[in-house]
Amino acid sequence: MKILLLEPDAELAKTIAAFLSKKHHEVVTVASAQAAIHQADELKPDAVILELAIPEHNGIEFLQEFKSYSDWLDVPIFVYSRIPLADSNLTDQQWQKYGVNTYFYKPTTTLENLERAVSLL
Repeated sequence: MKILLLEPDAELAKTIAAFLSKKHHEVVTVASAQAAIHQADELKPDAVILELAIPEHNGIEFLQEFKSYSDWLDVPIFVYSRIPLADSNLTDQQWQKYGVNTYFYKPTTTLENLERAVSLL
């Protein structure tokens, strides 16, 4: 499975990518929304893992732009963020509109749980 990982923390991105690669996923990491949009064009990802706290644009703005392209409407999004769901200020309906499959809060979610969810696609 091809995964686009949008994670601004370089060390954490390396850790996540290495873990997912060991589970036979192809992972491309990016640190910004603009880089993610560019890479999505090239990679044609099967899924996106997104940190909401990203530089320049926030994760919600990225979702709005990403889902505005017809090619990516069906690409599932997995939010893996340091921002608690309650602080995201979006409803379940809004998350569904953006194609978010699951919202994972980093401090309480293991990489095994994240990978398990992605593998169920």
